[in-house]
Amino acid sequence: MLAERGVPVGSLLEGTSISEGLLGDAGGFIGLEDQDRFLANAIRLGANRQPGLALGRRLNISAHGSAGYAGLTAANARSALQVAVRFFPLISQLVQLSVTEDQEFASVQVTPLPGLSQRCEDFMIQTLFSSISLMAGFLLGNQAASLRLEMPGEPDDAILAGLAEVRDGLRFGCSGYRIRIPLAILDTPFALADAAAHHQAITRCEQELSALEARRSISARLYQQLLLSEEAIPSLEQLAEQMQMSSRTLHRRLEAEGQRFRDLANSARMSKAAQLLDQGWSVTDIAYQLGYGDSANFTRAFRRHYQVPPSRFAERSSEEGKNPIDGTPPL
Repeated sequence: MLAERGVPVGSLLEGTSISEGLLGDAGGFIGLEDQDRFLANAIRLGANRQPGLALGRRLNISAHGSAGYAGLTAANARSALQVAVRFFPLISQLVQLSVTEDQEFASVQVTPLPGLSQRCEDFMIQTLFSSISLMAGFLLGNQAASLRLEMPGEPDDAILAGLAEVRDGLRFGCSGYRIRIPLAILDTPFALADAAAHHQAITRCEQELSALEARRSISARLYQQLLLSEEAIPSLEQLAEQMQMSSRTLHRRLEAEGQRFRDLANSARMSKAAQLLDQGWSVTDIAYQLGYGDSANFTRAFRRHYQVPPSRFAERSSEEGKNPIDGTPPL
């Protein structure tokens, strides 16, 4: 995008340890600090404080490779959602997706990887939401307007314009990032559904995911395991055993990536707590489920993380069902 405006690659890399050769290496990795510096350069040189919105408009379904093709040829939105959650690491390792359902919506919780700067987090989420808005308009037509995209912060004209297909479903001032899809449209058949092509794409995705697992960052792999664990948050020793390495090796590899297990575990625990509050669980039951000795310890930890107690968080979640622009209930 910036090359079209005459911005040289060297200027984008200024102040980073990234080489131009690394950008062409499909198996290469860029550290979190370099990502932030790169993005700061891109915002400054492009004179656009929200470049993710513009980038997302370019990431149509085919831009997502095998995962995009698997979603395009899926039978319906339910199948495409399963593809997205399962194979999202092929698209980005900086956010994790998880899904829950209530009586009205399938809710996709979008959890940024701990350690991201606010600038990188905003960029990733805006790129993701912008791309989803574009793809929803293509796959769902007028039904895309019934999707709800929730995010923290205040209403922003640039975001409203950049997410035009789902503008009526945007919710600001929320406790986290979520995509809510009405159950009524999950089973609507896709016009381009193709069972044979879908099967081929899924097979290819599984191969790519297997190859990625061998080289993706250890913190991303570990965080995904923490989010997917059905019981209380597993220990470092338990996860090390699952990953077939010693706890000392796992600890050392996390340190090399600038991450701490305690921070990853706490972020995953709080993400799970938020989801359980959304589902109507009591504070006592959540504390027990997540391994806290009592509800008071859980409440203190929750308040430190979200700046509000669990009871207030649950009230805010219910209030998020209202349109913050005009105060009316959602469509």
